[in-house]
Amino acid sequence: MFDKVVNGLVAAVFAVFTFAIVAVLFGADTSLITNLTTAAVDIIVRVGVLAIIGTVFYTLGKGLLKSVGA
Repeated sequence: MFDKVVNGLVAAVFAVFTFAIVAVLFGADTSLITNLTTAAVDIIVRVGVLAIIGTVFYTLGKGLLKSVGA
């Protein structure tokens, strides 16, 4: 499960930077691209941290249920 979280985060970061490169190539305002990229990376980091915390709790809960025989 953790590998899926990491793969999703890597794909999101790749998509953001691909968008930024293509936008600059087509002549978009660099300050706009900087702001959008910063906001997107901020969201990706927040979602990634929540996903990692959720994965940890899921794994711990699954192990706890196995240990009590449920």
